[in-house]
Amino acid sequence: EGIEGTLVSHGSSTVPQYIVSEINGLGGDIHDAYGIKKEQLKEVSKLGIRKINVDTDIRLAVTRNLRELFRDSSALRDSASIGPIYKLLVDNPSAFDPRVFLPPIMDTVMYGNEDVARVVDCIERGVKEVVGTLIVEFDSLGKAPLIESVSLDEMAERYRTKGI
Repeated sequence: EGIEGTLVSHGSSTVPQYIVSEINGLGGDIHDAYGIKKEQLKEVSKLGIRKINVDTDIRLAVTRNLRELFRDSSALRDSASIGPIYKLLVDNPSAFDPRVFLPPIMDTVMYGNEDVARVVDCIERGVKEVVGTLIVEFDSLGKAPLIESVSLDEMAERYRTKGI
């Protein structure tokens, strides 16, 4: 069960329908968005899959959080720093990839103001909701200490020498 034996399931988002519904209730226009059933993912995890990629779920949660932010704090729609995010949300109702909405703050995300911090909070909460839910669902709570910690330099060396 070393690094050589790790299998990854790509494109394995569950696409929580409650989040899709919430986005649509907040002005989004997402249709025919479906994912993998959690039961199926649990089954393949028993067959050697050790990493399940759920990026779409995270994107959906972050997009929903951004829409809620602007609904609940309408004054932010006119914010010089994050108001352009609101415009992109309105102009792109079927988009759910935050990379569509976040370019207006990309240069300021590391040292932004209070408004930018609220957007970063939307991102953080979205990641925690999706990943935290799946950690519990897959009975992985408290198992992080079992994961081998590897430095970036060591991982680069593994890629160089082992082709992984």
